[in-house]
Amino acid sequence: MNKLEKNFEKIDSITDSMEIINDSISFWEKRMNKCFAECEELENNEWHPSFEEKKDSLRKDMVFVLTKIRSESQQLDLLDLKIEELYKAILES
Repeated sequence: MNKLEKNFEKIDSITDSMEIINDSISFWEKRMNKCFAECEELENNEWHPSFEEKKDSLRKDMVFVLTKIRSESQQLDLLDLKIEELYKAILES
């Protein structure tokens, strides 16, 4: 197998990884939307005795989800750079 074919295989592999990461981001975005819905519900129940506890728990969940989304997005950026490098190598060959 020549270098050109190897580069195209690497691109295919990276693209597969990117699809998995995009699926993961979609999962975390859905979870964040659930958090938003819970926030709205919580706002309507400020009188509830466990309001502060629920608010703190929800805030922690949102921070966790945002951290996951940020991490996944950074991975996508790195994979994009790798693909750019591979296409550049292909064009230069």
